[in-house]
Amino acid sequence: MSSANSYPPGAARRCNTVSRSAHCVRPQGRLGSGARVDDKLQEIEHKFDRLTADLGDPEVLADPARIKTLMKERSQLEPLVEAFRDFKRVRDELRQHEALLEDADADMRQMARDELPQLKGRLADLEGKLKILLL
Repeated sequence: MSSANSYPPGAARRCNTVSRSAHCVRPQGRLGSGARVDDKLQEIEHKFDRLTADLGDPEVLADPARIKTLMKERSQLEPLVEAFRDFKRVRDELRQHEALLEDADADMRQMARDELPQLKGRLADLEGKLKILLL
C-alpha cells in the first residue's frame, strides 16, 4: 500500500526504509475498524476465561443444568477466542520482527526482512478468519 488514499482517515503511513527500496505498510495492531473490534474481542476473551473458571467452581459442578449451559456458551466462543489469541501472538511476533529491522546485526535484520512477508500474510489470514467468526 503505497498511496496515502489506501489508509483509513486519520491513519498515518509508516515507511520502512531499512531495505534498499522503501515501502510503506499499514500500521499494525488493530483489527478492522479499530479499537471497538479489539475491545469487543477482549471482552469475549474475558468472558471465555470467566466461563472456564466457573466450570471449575464446586457450586457449578453440583448443578448439571448450569454445567450444560456454561459448556454450551463456552464451546460457542472457543473458536473465536482461539483465533483471537493466535492473532495477538502473530501480531506480537510481527512487531518483534519489525523492531529487529533496526538491529545492529545485519544477519538479524535480514532474517526479520525475510520473515516479515510470511508473518504479514498469517496476520491477514487470521484477521479474515476473525471477521468471519464475528459475523
